[in-house]
Amino acid sequence: MKNLFLAALVAAQTAALPALADPTPVSEIDVDMDLTAIETTEAASVWKRLPDDLEAAIAARIADLIDENGAEVNIDIDAVSLANALENSLGIEGSTLEGTINITRSGILNDDDYKLTVAAEDAMVFIPEGTEVGALTIQSDAFYVAMIDAFAKNVEEHLR
Repeated sequence: MKNLFLAALVAAQTAALPALADPTPVSEIDVDMDLTAIETTEAASVWKRLPDDLEAAIAARIADLIDENGAEVNIDIDAVSLANALENSLGIEGSTLEGTINITRSGILNDDDYKLTVAAEDAMVFIPEGTEVGALTIQSDAFYVAMIDAFAKNVEEHLR
């Protein structure tokens, strides 16, 4: 009897709660990265397209959330972490893509800021099937796209 009462109480309270999180409509995505913080030409050449590519990857994942009255998503990529992985020749194992995400929504106290770090192992699920993982380098197109996809997927999940 006690269990039945407890189950009914939990069900009633759960039904009374509003949805925990509705998807966030988005009006703008802006990715910034200070290439001048990268001190080597090689690192700059590998990551120079990152802001545009990341914006496009996020937009593709949230196309159904695009709304002119939606939130603004601003991402500041830590270019230094990108350069350090490349300069230290750690291979993909030591690679990270780090950024600060700011989601500005209308209303008081609705904004959201968080730091996101995507490590190489997070990106492995986005490596195309049949790719020889042992041959990947930081300069590999497949690795570059996988890191962007992993970052974009996390931002998408945060918005949904």
